[in-house]
Amino acid sequence: MTILVNQSGGQTQYIHGSVDSQGNKMWGEGFNCRRLSKGAYLIEFDTPFVGQPTAVCTIKGAPQSTFNISVGIVETDTSKFVCFTSAPDKVIDCGFSFIVFGEA
Repeated sequence: MTILVNQSGGQTQYIHGSVDSQGNKMWGEGFNCRRLSKGAYLIEFDTPFVGQPTAVCTIKGAPQSTFNISVGIVETDTSKFVCFTSAPDKVIDCGFSFIVFGEA
């Protein structure tokens, strides 16, 4: 987790990391993670954001095995986000990396 202070004194919190297909943290800090069900993952922040943060995710893996897999964020609030990984026709487990940022 990183907190940056801008020139006017406002603070922005950044949390980033990577999660494997079983919902285990691969790297990063400031969060806990777990797999909820097939392809569904919960990321909980150690320090909640003041307001609604922005989350961005990307699939993690070799191109030949992940080119048709996507990740979608289905819920975000000040303390967590939930995302799903899927192929075109079904939900599947897959690792991903993410960054979340917002007012601290």
